[in-house]
Amino acid sequence: FLDRIAVMRDFVNNLPSDALVLHVDAYDVLFNAPPHQLVSHLLDTEMGIIFSAEKGCCAPKKDLMTGRNVCDRNWPPPSKPTAMPFLNAGVWMGRQAEVSRMLEMALEEAMETEEYAVRIGSRTTYR
Repeated sequence: FLDRIAVMRDFVNNLPSDALVLHVDAYDVLFNAPPHQLVSHLLDTEMGIIFSAEKGCCAPKKDLMTGRNVCDRNWPPPSKPTAMPFLNAGVWMGRQAEVSRMLEMALEEAMETEEYAVRIGSRTTYR
């Protein structure tokens, strides 16, 4: 997991500063607009990164294995009514600088989590 984030960060850091980055981490993604509309949407929002959204919330693996669905009650309500209130972090698009910052923050957080897992011993495994 850490290697993947680091490789993505290094790739993004070598792109031109005006580049737009589209990340798709799935085999089941359907784009319902042509590329120029996706780019226009990103540029019109004045946001650095936009994420895909979905109808359902997917709980962490440990909760799914036990049949618990804890994410619905922990998810903040949307600011306006929407059919797709849940973040899907597997599909996102953003400006190079914002994406680079996001990946750096994700890498730092993942490394802190991994260091904590090592400290608490063999009860925790990461795959």
